Amino acid sequence: MNWLTALFGQSSSKHTRSAKSGTGRRKTRTLRFEQCETRQLMTASPLTMAPTLIQETAPALVAPALTAPQATVAQVGPTATVASAGDVTVQQAATRKIDLDVTVTSGAVTPTLAKDLNLLHFYGGEQLTIPTVVKNYGPGTANGSATVSVYLSTTNNLNGAPVLLGQKTVNINLGNNAKQTVAVDVTVPTTLATGQEYFIVAKVTTPLVQSTINDVRASDRKFEFVGTPANAAPFTPNAQGKVLYFDFIRDTLKGRSALLEQNPLARQNDAQSFIGSFQTDATYPYLQNGVPMIGLAINLNTLDSYMEHIVASFVTAYYQANYGQWLAGSDASIINMLKTQAYAGGKTPVISSQQSGTLFDLTYPGRQQPAKDALGEAIFSQLNPLARIAVMDMVYAIGVVQQNMVAPLKALDYVQAGFRLVDSPRTLAGTLRVKAEYQNLLTSTRTSLGKLI
Repeated sequence: MNWLTALFGQSSSKHTRSAKSGTGRRKTRTLRFEQCETRQLMTASPLTMAPTLIQETAPALVAPALTAPQATVAQVGPTATVASAGDVTVQQAATRKIDLDVTVTSGAVTPTLAKDLNLLHFYGGEQLTIPTVVKNYGPGTANGSATVSVYLSTTNNLNGAPVLLGQKTVNINLGNNAKQTVAVDVTVPTTLATGQEYFIVAKVTTPLVQSTINDVRASDRKFEFVGTPANAAPFTPNAQGKVLYFDFIRDTLKGRSALLEQNPLARQNDAQSFIGSFQTDATYPYLQNGVPMIGLAINLNTLDSYMEHIVASFVTAYYQANYGQWLAGSDASIINMLKTQAYAGGKTPVISSQQSGTLFDLTYPGRQQPAKDALGEAIFSQLNPLARIAVMDMVYAIGVVQQNMVAPLKALDYVQAGFRLVDSPRTLAGTLRVKAEYQNLLTSTRTSLGKLI
């Protein structure tokens, strides 16, 4: 027994055994931990290399964490290949997007029966051709079918109580930025609100997968609905294939005057010249519808005492200057002489052209009364001068303002008033006169009609 044993006795050997036993337990725990870690690594992701076993003989080493290598993507046509370590590959979908955009070609919207007119209005039952353009803004190719639907809307989208006009389905094969024109033929409903302005809104749909960012677009301007014709004839092709209404518009835009066609010396801005080109303006007494007249429709039966004296004075002066005769008798007897001459059908002048003009100027304000009664004096005075002459020519022709024109004239809507003017049996009975009135209504504001193409 050495001196340690002598000093401490048996306790020293017990502590040594305990220390050895503790070391053994730590080594056992370390081996178990390493074995667990080895089993975890052996079940790693199938994308990793075959796992490496960690030996018990290297307990001091700690295995680093294993991660799957970074995948790389190679773009190949419509799909992409994901590459990885080992023999495993994964195909990943990579859809090349399409993005169909549609626009309305406002400047090419035309009546189907008048392709040379781009008008800013339409009427119920009218057939229109509405060109649209479908374009693919996406990087992929849009190969399949697409449907373009055309609506009327009070807003520049489909939030304004849209009314479907028509639609057309076409085949498309559009690469990036490629486009295709799609003309949609439609018929305007008769149930729209007269005087309402509408955007033309187009929408494109397709069974192909696409972005819907630009699939609804509106025209860049509004179109007015002017109503539905009550008389079909002026809006229907005649034997020559012409539609009178479109013919009126076409000639107005071209500056081709129906007034000058009737009377080459007429003046559009002179009421007597305009009205007199269609209404008899004579320097002799004549019958109009059985009524004795003189000058520009001055009724010899309805003259008041003042006008009776003026007419008698003019006739007396003319006879003396041109025939060397002095007419004796009262104003009433001279007027009776004129009535007799009218019934006899003679054409002997009794007044000069200048005197006839003076009589027109004196009676014209009174002849405006039917128009003022229908429209109100304030509105009548607001009409542009040429439009006033057109309205007055109507009064001379039929005695009143055409009833269906009253509302649009009160609104100073000359386009709708012109449409209503043509929508009358008068149009066929006296086409040239009605066209001249139409042109006077619209000439000063003809850009509101549209344009020639």
